Amino acid sequence: MEQITSGVPAGASSLTPLKGYKWIAREIERLDPEIDYARIWALSTLYYTNDFVLNLSYSTGLPGLIQNPDGAEILRRTAKITKLKQQRSDDTISHFWHWWENGPNHVDTIRAIEEVNRIHHALYTKVMPEAFTLRDYVYAPCSLGTGPHRFAKMVGLSGFSEKQKRASHLFWKNIMAKMRSEEGYIVDFPENFDAMEQFVEDFNNEKWPKSEVARAIVPDVIGQFSERHFPKPLWGLGRQMILTFTDKRARDLHEMGDPNPLVAWAIKRVVKLNMWLAMNILPDPKLSVPERARQKGDIKGQHKTPRMVAASACPYLQLHEQQVAGSEMRASITSAD
Repeated sequence: MEQITSGVPAGASSLTPLKGYKWIAREIERLDPEIDYARIWALSTLYYTNDFVLNLSYSTGLPGLIQNPDGAEILRRTAKITKLKQQRSDDTISHFWHWWENGPNHVDTIRAIEEVNRIHHALYTKVMPEAFTLRDYVYAPCSLGTGPHRFAKMVGLSGFSEKQKRASHLFWKNIMAKMRSEEGYIVDFPENFDAMEQFVEDFNNEKWPKSEVARAIVPDVIGQFSERHFPKPLWGLGRQMILTFTDKRARDLHEMGDPNPLVAWAIKRVVKLNMWLAMNILPDPKLSVPERARQKGDIKGQHKTPRMVAASACPYLQLHEQQVAGSEMRASITSAD
């Protein structure tokens, strides 16, 4: 039974008080992925990345998620992705930063996930029940969990080590254990990292029907990224970045078009160089991205604290307390015998 924590987040830089020039790889190497998976995931994602990269991941991942026309339709009906596209992006990404920093078993992560559960419950009971199948629930964490590895491979780097793959699988498996579908808590999750990758591949290979709704949403996804990170004369470059890193099957389904081959080559080369320098040459950051944001007072946008349900109102925490009490009672009875 996983222990619920409420203290120092898994991604806190204070957990490694002594840091050298290149300390992150050494720290990962000494950790056990079966136990320290949340810390390994945090070290693999919170230090080398930044707001731009996570927004790029959001913007290239969403076209994959809405390959299922039901997913596109629920976004249309809620309207936030078109009318409040920057807020919609920030609301989603703020959860990612929060979960990644705290880890799956921190009480604040569970409180935040419960808020997402309530949003989903309201949508599938009042708006569109068919948009919340188990397959759609599982695709998102599989895509997120394998995303950094697939991104690195796409630009020509080696991607995750076996230890990072194991930690990623356990991290997202335990995140999903707090998520609820109509059938209850989600326990049917791929058995390992390779199975997560295969799940994403199978989803992308599904013969999805074309959706005019999805096709109409995609420009808002691209526009959100371009408007956030580039001046207007360079919005075309933002579009090229999205096209370069979006799976071709999703691009074709949504009629997004293909990137300019020369521009795509140049983008991948620049990204590869930046990633290689960060991993091999430049000094490792002493603080994580969320810590740096808070240090600058940047606690809005991506780094705002997501809405969370009170701990006393979280069914998962109540269930965990009951399980702990039952386990202690059984241990007491066994000891007495």
